Amino acid sequence: FPYTPLFRSAFIGAARALDIPARYVTGYLLDEVTARFHCWAEAWDEGLGWIGFDPALNVCPADGHIRIASGFDASGTPPVRSVPQMTDVPEETLVIEAAQEPST
Repeated sequence: FPYTPLFRSAFIGAARALDIPARYVTGYLLDEVTARFHCWAEAWDEGLGWIGFDPALNVCPADGHIRIASGFDASGTPPVRSVPQMTDVPEETLVIEAAQEPST
């Protein structure tokens, strides 16, 4: 499926035009083989809270939608969260020296 943030933006714009709070969500969509970058929208309902909508896939987000960030629009929700995996972790040493300046 194509990366189509305009579907989400249109949904969010329409919801906000109706005075319904809405936000942009970025993350990953998991299938049986891979995880791909994906984005969807959420709208606020007073009784239910934030409800997810994925207009590009015509589904409500489920277990395969992994949220990384949410915000006002796409520019505020970059999917940059990661955890590096290293087998040999280098040992680092930090040396801090401090000296007191002579008083005048």
